[in-house]
Amino acid sequence: MPRSSRAAHKESRLRAEDLVIAAGEPISFAAEIDPDPAKIDHFYITIRAGEFGPLRISINTWSLKHAHDGFDARMRVGRITSVWENLPPRGVFPAHELDYAQLESAQPIAFREVERAALEELLARQAARAILVEAWGALYLRNERGIHQVHSRRASCSVPTDHIGRDGAIRFYERENFRAEMFLFKYCGQI
Repeated sequence: MPRSSRAAHKESRLRAEDLVIAAGEPISFAAEIDPDPAKIDHFYITIRAGEFGPLRISINTWSLKHAHDGFDARMRVGRITSVWENLPPRGVFPAHELDYAQLESAQPIAFREVERAALEELLARQAARAILVEAWGALYLRNERGIHQVHSRRASCSVPTDHIGRDGAIRFYERENFRAEMFLFKYCGQI
């Protein structure tokens, strides 16, 4: 089977809301724009995901639902720094699971509340330095193909549903010192 046919066949097996892992070179990045600043709660990074093509990663930078319900709307951000030897394959692939509890049992991770504007600046700096971006999340197939739910899916202050093993995250690979940094995101009340 020719390479492009194989890629199309793999892509056809993916469905909306499947947990996926995507990797590719960053094409663009920007904070969400809205005439009402109170409605801004996302940062977008578009990558070239191999034969899958452009893919938009939608990262929550604030929780409108938590704010509406009277809870702390800031994202809590944890980071894991590592060194890479080989870059992951570019493309979009089914993910078996990602569970923050497993990551946290392997090493201590400090989660810190970050204001929306500061998180946007942090993500912009990371995306600008990255030679490759890798992300875990739920696939969406709307006007643009992308992934969302790039955060913990455990129950929170405003959402009682627990989705174990379906957490999302993003990792930035840098050329300098072969550094990689994984960002984990939690909402108020997530353990």
